[in-house]
Amino acid sequence: MNAFEKSNLLAVSIVVVDEKGNILLRKREKEPDQGKWELFAGYPFLDEMPLTTAVKRILQEKAGLSEVASIEFTGKYYDAPERHPGKPCVPLVFVARVVGDAKAPEAYKWFAPSELKSLPMALDNKTTLIDLGMTE
Repeated sequence: MNAFEKSNLLAVSIVVVDEKGNILLRKREKEPDQGKWELFAGYPFLDEMPLTTAVKRILQEKAGLSEVASIEFTGKYYDAPERHPGKPCVPLVFVARVVGDAKAPEAYKWFAPSELKSLPMALDNKTTLIDLGMTE
């Protein structure tokens, strides 16, 4: 088994939160739900244990964030078969807190919790934020 093979079922989903409680989202680049806002997520490599190793790599690769103050597993996961059409996966949800002035790439945006309920979001990402109490 190659250590750089990715899990084909297990995923990590990451809610990036700043000191003010704002959430960093990006526009989804592929179907389903292309163009809607989404959390950061990806598949861990088989040798990325603990899973926070995968969270750090994904945040670096997808968000350009190399420094986070903390990473916490929320205890939440989503395994409904219909949650991701085409490719079933089970994301384990983490919260990554950043401090200071974390700059977001142009395609990404910080949103206040009050903006999230009316935001068009990909897949079941809005459910995740509601379940975590991160929307107003």
